Amino acid sequence: MPADLAAPDLPTGSPAAGQRAVRWPRAWAGTLLAPSSAALRGWALAGVITSALIILTGAAVRLSQSGL
Repeated sequence: MPADLAAPDLPTGSPAAGQRAVRWPRAWAGTLLAPSSAALRGWALAGVITSALIILTGAAVRLSQSGL
């Protein structure tokens, strides 16, 4: 087993270290590759709010002629 996959608090040779190292990436992969509808709605709302803030701050810079 590569050293970077082993859990830092468990010895590399123990069976628990191997199981923990394999389970952790798989759990995150499932969450990232198949998000729930609520998570997608949250990300979409965050994107809309962020875009609106960028537009508003850009307009403020343009109107105040402050530039870079």
